[in-house]
Amino acid sequence: MSEPRLAPNLLSALSTPDRVKAFAELVVGGDDPALWKARDRLRAAGIDPTGPPEEIAATFAAALEEVRTEMAHRHHLVGQARAPHDLPFRHGRLVEVPVNSEQLRTLMDWIAGEYLRSSTYKEADLNTQLGQVADDYALLRRILVDFGYFTRDPHTALYVRTV
Repeated sequence: MSEPRLAPNLLSALSTPDRVKAFAELVVGGDDPALWKARDRLRAAGIDPTGPPEEIAATFAAALEEVRTEMAHRHHLVGQARAPHDLPFRHGRLVEVPVNSEQLRTLMDWIAGEYLRSSTYKEADLNTQLGQVADDYALLRRILVDFGYFTRDPHTALYVRTV
């Protein structure tokens, strides 16, 4: 059986204002009965807000290391598609659109061929999908049309795969 993951529990435990307030008050020595439930939730997640600062910091450091390790294993995984290794991806995101025409064609082949699965997309849905790859989803969308992978119906803003 695998170990429970610390990072999701830690982030969940600090995901509401009441829990953050409880954590802050407990760290500085507060003992408001209204915050006991939140304190118990924090402890269940692996944080003892009444513990020494070194122990609290070590808990956060362990959670951060867990996230870094997970991201390192997903370096070129975007959604369910494995991105080409010769493109500038970092932590599953395209950091820059290639200017080299061969690399740009490789990127578009991958996006249209492996990443985008549907044959038609509403513009908002295509933006969402491409936004998972890179911040400039509009540029990727335009290149997909310019390179002939998709056509756009100007009346419905529907993108249809051509290849």
